[in-house]
Amino acid sequence: MTVSVKNLQFQYKANAKPTLSIPEWQIPTGASVFIYGPSGHGKSTLLNILAGILPCKQSEIEMGGQRLDKMSARQRDRFRARHIGYVFQQFNLINYLNIIDNIKLAADVAHKKVSRHDITQLLTALQIPESVWQHPAAQLSIGQQQRVAIARALIKQPDFLLVDEPTSSLDKNNRDAFMQLLMRHCEDRDVTLLFVSHDEQLQRFFEHSVSLESLNQVN
Repeated sequence: MTVSVKNLQFQYKANAKPTLSIPEWQIPTGASVFIYGPSGHGKSTLLNILAGILPCKQSEIEMGGQRLDKMSARQRDRFRARHIGYVFQQFNLINYLNIIDNIKLAADVAHKKVSRHDITQLLTALQIPESVWQHPAAQLSIGQQQRVAIARALIKQPDFLLVDEPTSSLDKNNRDAFMQLLMRHCEDRDVTLLFVSHDEQLQRFFEHSVSLESLNQVN
């Protein structure tokens, strides 16, 4: 999915200083893009705009030939469910559901028909041991929760995957292992990937990297 942004202007309150001001930016279909910058400077805000969670009506945001800024809130929700996978920084798993039910719920919300075999195949590929598949999400390690969050996003077979700094709590070895898995799965499925983090060492995993400061024209 090609993503195109023009004249993006966003502020949380009317008449306040803009949080984001991006004149023009494009992500080609199938690209992997890394955006880096300090915490609190608008990286998560940008992801939430591209996911259609935050409306940005005064901007032009086109995804796969469709204008996100022209959609109603319900249309954006439907578009996100069908085309966008989102891995949140805090994972947002449902703690009392087991791994398989967490993933199945994501597929159901997106109206994607998936079998138990589809789910277990993805869990195996992400190296999540079968011994924990029936465990509630709350009982998983941080690394396991992270991979479940990725599986939940990928099970929808998204065209566009947004990943919000999920490696901050991992040591270097686990971080690198996670990144290798993520990149391989996106490449295998031709998923357009946008990943944001303050950790500039992650740039080496991506085709393209850019600082938010260079994109954002807020003075």
